[in-house]
Amino acid sequence: MKKLITSVNILIVISVILLLILGYYEIKKYNVNVKTHKKSLVAQGELSLKVLEGAPKYFGSIRSISVVQLAEELAKNENILGIIIFTEDEVIYKSTNIKNIDIKIDSKKSFYETDKEIVINRLLNPEDMIDPKLKNKLSSNFAPLYYATVVLSKSEFNHFVSSAQKDIFIIFISIIFVILLLIFIRIMIKRYEIMSMELTRSKQMEEIANFANILAHEIKNPLSSIQGFSNYVYDNIKDEELKDYMDRLLDELDRLKLIVDDFNQFGRPIDIKRSNFSIKKLIDRCVDLVKYDAEKKNLTFEITGEDFEISADQDKILQVLLNLFINAIRYSKQSSKIEIKLNDKMIKIINQNDNKEIDKEKLFTPFYTTSSKGSGLGLAICKKIMTLHGFAIFVDKIDPFVIVLDFNERR
Repeated sequence: MKKLITSVNILIVISVILLLILGYYEIKKYNVNVKTHKKSLVAQGELSLKVLEGAPKYFGSIRSISVVQLAEELAKNENILGIIIFTEDEVIYKSTNIKNIDIKIDSKKSFYETDKEIVINRLLNPEDMIDPKLKNKLSSNFAPLYYATVVLSKSEFNHFVSSAQKDIFIIFISIIFVILLLIFIRIMIKRYEIMSMELTRSKQMEEIANFANILAHEIKNPLSSIQGFSNYVYDNIKDEELKDYMDRLLDELDRLKLIVDDFNQFGRPIDIKRSNFSIKKLIDRCVDLVKYDAEKKNLTFEITGEDFEISADQDKILQVLLNLFINAIRYSKQSSKIEIKLNDKMIKIINQNDNKEIDKEKLFTPFYTTSSKGSGLGLAICKKIMTLHGFAIFVDKIDPFVIVLDFNERR
């Protein structure tokens, strides 16, 4: 599964890079096409002006009816809105299809454009326009400046730009969609991995619980017999040295019985009987139960925060708190303080921990322990009880050791 997630991560990175490259080249292509299209449009206007510039050589005068007809023919091009021929003093010719369009005639500007039009102006050299036969008859002072203006429509160009922008937009939406799809696939694979791990863990826990139940059942009866016989021997022997050995044996048998009880409790189903109760009162009761053990290490409890009520099995939550308080006492530094903080339907239990070798990822795993004493099932049982209630338990920090009970119900 990890290999699959790694492969998907690599695929996402490669896809993002390739799609960004594709996007870059599409934008570059778009810019080139827009420039080419505009150049082609302007070239049509320039060509029309060239034709007009050369016309007087054949027709004798810019005012010739033939030049006017030529301008009319040029204006029929679908990309040409109209043609204007003018001097500084008068408009000689203006296409009929441009009469309703407000075009500012400016001989000083050779080129300008608006959102809808491109306007090109050109000075038509009078010496080139006048018939050479008439040139000698004209006064030397007579040198009128003729101008021609071609107004090009940008409608087709604007349509092309709009269409190209839509294509670019669709490409980028597609890129974003592909990236999001790959991220979604990765998230789903990760969720599947977590669910698979949870399912595997659930099956393992079920198998461990069955094993613990069988083991507890098989050991319990022989252990009771050994304890009974050992107690009988202890009560009837006179030798003090032998009695000391038997005392140690009985201590170990008591410890073994506690382990078997843990096995038995972990292995059997837990029945939850809910009721509403004050968590502060339950903590006070629990502290009172472990007070003697705390005094032996000169430990003090400090309880702060606002009380709150929970709906839970009071005996089971008491069992969780007792387990956590006993652990806190066992691993706290001599003459230190155990803090219990209540806030937002959560309990934080904080103590200065002597044990720095704790792996908080494994802490609630059955049989995990850093101590030679105990079964390693205490915290696993606590987690089982909390989970069955819909509550949570987790370790926030190791030094100082902070364990959190979250009583905000999860569905």
